[in-house]
Amino acid sequence: MEEKIRLCFICGGIIPTTRNGNSKFCSSDCYNQNKAKLAKIAGQQNAMERVLLYNEEILAELYQSYGSIYYFSAKLLIEKDFNWAIYSGEVTVNGLIAKKLITHGYTLFTNQNVQLWKF
Repeated sequence: MEEKIRLCFICGGIIPTTRNGNSKFCSSDCYNQNKAKLAKIAGQQNAMERVLLYNEEILAELYQSYGSIYYFSAKLLIEKDFNWAIYSGEVTVNGLIAKKLITHGYTLFTNQNVQLWKF
């Protein structure tokens, strides 16, 4: 039976027949390079999750004071080092686009006021 040529996921080189049949890498160097890349991605994801949780805590605390009825200045979130770029998705609430975190979300208006939501 003819052996199928396998190509390395990292460098595109031919994986030697002496390597395990399940191997996706031609050498230990390529394997370690892939492992380092995956560790970096996991570290970035963990950091983003920590920021998401931090943002959620800020909104939960402010929701206790303002609820969904009152608006407040975005300055309050800025002073608490809220990261505007980290959220889990967008939803529409009462016709407004809201950035959703975990159980809370917010709408930032052009006048720099914020309205909070609880999901």
